[in-house]
Amino acid sequence: MTERDSLAALRWIVDVLHRHQVPFQITGGCAAKTYGSTRELNDIDIDIPRKDFKKILTAVKPYITFGPQRYKDGKWDVYLMTLNYIGQEIDIGSAEFKVST
Repeated sequence: MTERDSLAALRWIVDVLHRHQVPFQITGGCAAKTYGSTRELNDIDIDIPRKDFKKILTAVKPYITFGPQRYKDGKWDVYLMTLNYIGQEIDIGSAEFKVST
C-alpha cells in the first residue's frame, strides 16, 4: 500500500460521509500521523454515530469485508464495519464503544 493509495482511500470515504451528511472523526494511526507520528499506517479508523451506518451502506457495500455488526474481543466492544478500498483497510466504528484495559 502506497501513501498515495491511502490518501485516495481517505479522500473517498470522507467524500462518502460528506455526501450522506454523516458526522465523523478520524482516529487511530491516521489521526496520529496528522500530529507527526512516523509509524506506518495500517488502516484508517473513523468513528460515526451508530444510527448513521445505514446512510452510507449502499455507497460502501461493494467494499465491505466485515459487518456492520458488533465486534467484541478481550479489548474492544464496538459496532463495526470494515471496508477494503483499493487495498486500504478502513474501519468504521460506532462513536459509542467500550475499551477494556
